[in-house]
Amino acid sequence: MSFFSEFPKVVHDVAGSKRLLTNILRRIGIKRTFKENAGFFIDYTVKNSDTPEIIADKLYDAPTRHWLPILANDIIDPQFDWVQDQSMHEKLVSEKYPGRAIFPLIDFVSPAFFSALDFAIGDGVVIVRGDNVIATGQVHAWNKSLFKLEVTGISQTLSLLVGSDKVYEEDPLNAGQALLDGPNFVVGRDIAINAESLHHFEDDDGRTVDAWRNDPLIDTSPLIKAYIDEKKSIETIITNRIFEDNINEDKRSIRLIRNEFVDNIEQGLESQF
Repeated sequence: MSFFSEFPKVVHDVAGSKRLLTNILRRIGIKRTFKENAGFFIDYTVKNSDTPEIIADKLYDAPTRHWLPILANDIIDPQFDWVQDQSMHEKLVSEKYPGRAIFPLIDFVSPAFFSALDFAIGDGVVIVRGDNVIATGQVHAWNKSLFKLEVTGISQTLSLLVGSDKVYEEDPLNAGQALLDGPNFVVGRDIAINAESLHHFEDDDGRTVDAWRNDPLIDTSPLIKAYIDEKKSIETIITNRIFEDNINEDKRSIRLIRNEFVDNIEQGLESQF
């Protein structure tokens, strides 16, 4: 049975013409009593080549039953909620974490020192070396808890000088020039590919650790300082890419409705409309 074949129709005005269309805004779900019954499902690990249609064809002998794996796993948008193949995943990671990540030089042990440091998404920034502006870009994100400035528009082939180059907010009245009394910092670490920059820290049990927790390996300096100084840390560094990879891999473990219950599910769907 095709998933939308039983859905009600509604009249829509399309470019001035009345058309009868399927109401795809209607939602159905599996009753909680069934969801909590392990005997109703089998466990399945999604392979790289698998799609809902392929799985439905293998298990239910009908690719049109692709909605069954989607329904069983509460998937709303298969494009993003289903495990992505490598090329699609890489594309989405690059789009989510564009540009580069720049961290300030930290020579202190308290985040309060930089409490006034702030950048707004979309603001212009300039990179100053000595007395010269060597690059301009735009703020993609400012993570205040990590002191991570994500910037687009600066060539990834440009290497910033740690401890020397400075990042300034761009003067809104003088394009390409530094706003000298605005937020600024000396570069402490520069990651040319933002996807490879720090997302968070984790302990051995996979729990997120406060970036400002002291690291006993680094004379009680905070973890974030150890990362910026490129020193070995007691905790695991999870980059943006690793974070997204883990999320994608977690989507491989799904549940599938046992074949013997499919007819009852379809009859239940038909009775809803």
